[in-house]
Amino acid sequence: MQMTKSKVLSEDIADFWSELPALLESGLAMPEALEFLQQGQDNPAMVAMLQTVHAEVEHGKTLAMALNKYPQHFPAFITDILDHAEQEQNLQPVLVEIAQYQEARDLAEINLTKRIQTTLIYPIIMLSFIFIFAILLFRFVLPGFQEIFDGFGAKLPAFTKIVFAIITWIGTYWWLLLGLVLIAYFILNSSKGTKEGTSQWDDFMAWLILHLPGFGRTYRTLEMIRSLRTWAFMLARGYSLEQAFDASMQVVNTPTYISTLRHIKEAIASGTPIITALQQQLWFPAKIGHILHLAIKNTKAHHLLAKLADRYTQNAKADFETDQRIFGIFMTVILFLIVGSMVIATYLPIFTMAATL
Repeated sequence: MQMTKSKVLSEDIADFWSELPALLESGLAMPEALEFLQQGQDNPAMVAMLQTVHAEVEHGKTLAMALNKYPQHFPAFITDILDHAEQEQNLQPVLVEIAQYQEARDLAEINLTKRIQTTLIYPIIMLSFIFIFAILLFRFVLPGFQEIFDGFGAKLPAFTKIVFAIITWIGTYWWLLLGLVLIAYFILNSSKGTKEGTSQWDDFMAWLILHLPGFGRTYRTLEMIRSLRTWAFMLARGYSLEQAFDASMQVVNTPTYISTLRHIKEAIASGTPIITALQQQLWFPAKIGHILHLAIKNTKAHHLLAKLADRYTQNAKADFETDQRIFGIFMTVILFLIVGSMVIATYLPIFTMAATL
C-alpha cells in the first residue's frame, strides 16, 4: 500500500532534474524515461508524483503541462520555459540548462539544511530524555524526602521546592503543552500559506528559522543565493529583470523574502533606480543592486550574479561552521545548568537532613 503522508523532498526533485536529461540523451522517449525514473525511488510520494506525470504524458500532454500540477516543486517559470522549449522542439538542451541551474541552486541548500537539522536534533533528543528522567526522579524520589522531612518537622530547601514545582507542573500538564502545539500545527497546516503549495505552518517555521540567532544568518544567505541563481539563470536566457524577480519570488521559501522581492520589483516598476530600491530593503547587500544595475545595460552581467552566488555559498558554509560551534557550546551550557540544577535539588535535602540530625 502506498504511503500518502510522505513528502516529496528537495533531494528527490534534484535527482529528477539531473537524471531526466541523461535518460533522454541515452535515446529513451519521454514516457519511457519517466517510467524508468519511478524505479528505485525510496520515497512513495515521489513515486506517486512520477506515476501521475507519466500517465499525463502518455495521454498526450506535454511535460510542462504535467509538471504544472505541482507548482510547489516545479515553479511556473520553469514550466513556462519547458513549454516554450517543447513548442520549439528544443527540449533536450533546455533540460540540461535547467538541471545545471537546479544543481547550482540546491547544492548548498540541501547540504546546509540537512546539517542544520542534524545539529538541532541531538540537543532536542537529549533535552527530552533529561525531562523524562527529571519527571520520574521528582515524582518518585523527592516525595519520599518530603515525608521524611515532615516527620522531623523540617522543611525542604527552597531551591529544591522551586525545581520540584517546575518539574511537577511539566509532568502534570505535559499533555496540555503538547495539545496546544498540535492544535496550532493542525490549524496552520490546514490552510494555505503565502506561497502556493505550502501551509501557514511551513511559513511560520521558515520565518522562525530566518530569525534564529546564528542559523538565521545562514538561512538568510541561502535565500539570497536562491535569488541570485534564479536571476542569473533568467537573465542568461534573455528574460527581463522584472521576469527574473517574478521567478525568484517562486523559489524563495519565506514570506519575508517574497514580500521583499515584491517591494523591490514594484519600486523598480514605479521608476525608482534599482540601486535605491535594494538599499531600501534590509535583506540584500548594496553590491547586488550595482550588479543588477549593470544587468540592465550589459547582457553578460548574469556571470557576475553567478560568481557572487558562488561566493555567498562559500560564506554560508563558513558561517555555518562557526554557528555550529557556538550552538554546541551554548547547548552544553544549557544542558549543564539543567542537569546541575537537578543534581543540586536532589542532594540539598540530603545535606539539610544531615545538618538537622
